[in-house]
Amino acid sequence: MQSKNTELVNKIQKVRKCKRSSARTYASTIVRVGNEFAKGGFNKDLKWVHQNSIYDKLKKSDKGLNVLRNLVNSMLIALSL
Repeated sequence: MQSKNTELVNKIQKVRKCKRSSARTYASTIVRVGNEFAKGGFNKDLKWVHQNSIYDKLKKSDKGLNVLRNLVNSMLIALSL
């Protein structure tokens, strides 16, 4: 099995000063948000994070409250990178 988000995990861990397991969770969720809500899907440069359409799509999403909380939290972390 090959690691997928190693660069992103390392960056999150360095910037946010969190444990590796937390950074891995954040990285996976960031990739999910990119694939589900960003135009063009996930991209490693994270320029898609600044698209206003993502926030509109998150507001209109019919996902549960806990899921939305996790998605928004990961977006806040992505913005800090």
